[in-house]
Amino acid sequence: MTDSYRPTTDGVVTAVLITRRVLEELGHTVFIAAPDPGPEYREEGVYYFRAIKFRTYEGYFVPIFPSEKT
Repeated sequence: MTDSYRPTTDGVVTAVLITRRVLEELGHTVFIAAPDPGPEYREEGVYYFRAIKFRTYEGYFVPIFPSEKT
Protein backbone atom coordinates (compact mmCIF):
# COMPACT_ATOMS: atom_id res chain seq x y z
CA MET A 1 0.00 0.00 0.00
CA THR A 2 1.36 3.38 -0.96
CA ASP A 3 0.26 6.99 -0.72
CA SER A 4 2.16 7.90 -3.89
CA TYR A 5 2.16 6.08 -7.22
CA ARG A 6 2.22 6.73 -10.94
CA PRO A 7 1.87 9.17 -12.66
CA THR A 8 3.67 10.86 -9.75
CA THR A 9 7.44 10.45 -9.85
CA ASP A 10 9.18 10.59 -6.50
CA GLY A 11 11.25 8.46 -4.15
CA VAL A 12 8.24 6.55 -2.85
CA VAL A 13 7.13 5.59 -6.35
CA THR A 14 10.68 4.59 -7.28
CA ALA A 15 10.96 2.40 -4.16
CA VAL A 16 7.60 0.73 -4.84
CA LEU A 17 8.53 0.00 -8.47
CA ILE A 18 11.95 -1.42 -7.56
CA THR A 19 10.48 -3.55 -4.76
CA ARG A 20 7.75 -4.82 -7.09
CA ARG A 21 10.26 -5.72 -9.81
CA VAL A 22 12.59 -7.57 -7.46
CA LEU A 23 9.78 -9.50 -5.76
CA GLU A 24 8.32 -10.50 -9.14
CA GLU A 25 11.77 -11.62 -10.32
CA LEU A 26 11.86 -13.86 -7.23
CA GLY A 27 8.53 -15.40 -8.26
CA HIS A 28 6.17 -13.50 -5.97
CA THR A 29 2.81 -12.07 -6.94
CA VAL A 30 2.69 -8.39 -5.99
CA PHE A 31 -0.40 -6.32 -5.37
CA ILE A 32 -0.25 -2.53 -5.11
CA ALA A 33 -2.92 -0.35 -3.49
CA ALA A 34 -2.60 3.31 -4.44
CA PRO A 35 -4.58 6.56 -4.72
CA ASP A 36 -6.65 6.73 -7.91
CA PRO A 37 -5.15 9.31 -10.30
CA GLY A 38 -7.99 8.88 -12.79
CA PRO A 39 -8.84 6.38 -15.52
CA GLU A 40 -6.21 7.60 -17.97
CA TYR A 41 -3.39 6.56 -15.59
CA ARG A 42 -4.72 3.29 -14.18
CA GLU A 43 -2.60 0.17 -14.56
CA GLU A 44 -3.64 -3.46 -14.53
CA GLY A 45 -2.75 -5.20 -11.28
CA VAL A 46 -3.02 -2.06 -9.17
CA TYR A 47 -5.91 -1.60 -6.76
CA TYR A 48 -6.95 2.02 -6.58
CA PHE A 49 -8.77 3.80 -3.78
CA ARG A 50 -10.69 7.02 -4.09
CA ALA A 51 -8.56 10.17 -4.07
CA ILE A 52 -8.64 13.84 -4.99
CA LYS A 53 -5.94 16.05 -6.47
CA PHE A 54 -3.68 17.68 -3.91
CA ARG A 55 -3.74 21.35 -4.85
CA THR A 56 -0.44 22.27 -3.22
CA TYR A 57 1.62 19.69 -5.16
CA GLU A 58 0.91 19.10 -8.84
CA GLY A 59 0.56 15.42 -9.69
CA TYR A 60 -0.16 14.22 -6.15
CA PHE A 61 -3.41 12.70 -4.98
CA VAL A 62 -4.86 12.59 -1.47
CA PRO A 63 -6.82 9.48 -0.44
CA ILE A 64 -10.35 9.94 0.85
CA PHE A 65 -11.44 7.60 3.64
CA PRO A 66 -13.73 5.89 4.14
CA SER A 67 -14.15 4.89 0.54
CA GLU A 68 -17.19 3.12 -0.82
CA LYS A 69 -15.19 1.91 -3.82
CA THR A 70 -14.56 -1.82 -4.07
